[in-house]
Amino acid sequence: MKRRLWPLLIGFGYIFIIFTLGGLRFDHVVIGLLCLLDYYNFKTRLFLRYFIPFILTGVVYDSMRYFYWPGIAGHIYVREPYFRELRWFGVSVNAGPTIHRVTPNEYFQVHHWRFADFLCGLAYLTFVGEYLFMAFFLFLKERFTLLMVTGWSFFLVNTLGYVTYFIYPAAPPWYILKYGLGPARMDARPDAGAAIRFDEIF
Repeated sequence: MKRRLWPLLIGFGYIFIIFTLGGLRFDHVVIGLLCLLDYYNFKTRLFLRYFIPFILTGVVYDSMRYFYWPGIAGHIYVREPYFRELRWFGVSVNAGPTIHRVTPNEYFQVHHWRFADFLCGLAYLTFVGEYLFMAFFLFLKERFTLLMVTGWSFFLVNTLGYVTYFIYPAAPPWYILKYGLGPARMDARPDAGAAIRFDEIF
């Protein structure tokens, strides 16, 4: 098996860049050292080749911490997405003698079911694991074409999600419930939103 230099350069280069930028952790070192899979045997090289889209998705997601806040500061949309959601997906509810429209988020704040909370929380918590499980299954079954399509689709969809958020950063529904429709507050702390109901089940 021909030995190649470029995987080592990429792996150790990644570790060096994160070290230089600051915030190097153990998981960054592990990700960088995955380049050694290219040198061990043909099977591990094959594994690296087909799992690189999943690795890159994690790298892109983690790298956003260096430019996330500067990238969204001053142009987070609060009112526009709320009223657009209300217009397109609003639910009509009775409020005494009158009927008014609420967003799906506002509706489910009042009308929710533990079983649905469980299913939604489980899906939110495990979707990456589900993709990886399927990827390992396809790898072991040697369904390499399908694995490549699955991996690069996962990378593409996630990257498009990151990019569109920087193009049009929108306040999440829990923010509006907590802080209202005024200008976005950059000091707002993260919040579990309705996901807290999944925690309460356990």
